[in-house]
Amino acid sequence: MTAQRTADARRARRRKLIRLDDLRAHVIAQLRISWTPGQIAGRLGYDGQPIRVSHETIYAYVYSADSQSEELARYLPSRRKKRRPRYARRPRGQVFPPDRSIHQRPEL
Repeated sequence: MTAQRTADARRARRRKLIRLDDLRAHVIAQLRISWTPGQIAGRLGYDGQPIRVSHETIYAYVYSADSQSEELARYLPSRRKKRRPRYARRPRGQVFPPDRSIHQRPEL
């Protein structure tokens, strides 16, 4: 139980968009005017925000359970409901379709 509490506290420290209300409001406002997470992350320093986050942090927040009630994923350019794992994005079919088996071919 002690280890779980420590892990929860460590995770809460890392999640800037949940912890910092003004940063979260700024990111959500930029998402709603059709900015991409990359543009938002690159522009935070110029917009007067003292704390910066990466575009992956913004994507992680958008797809997390904390922001699902606000439906922020629909403001993203790809407009997916949920991100797919890296290696499961495109299922690969067979390279050569089995039109005719080698056993069914005529002999030469």
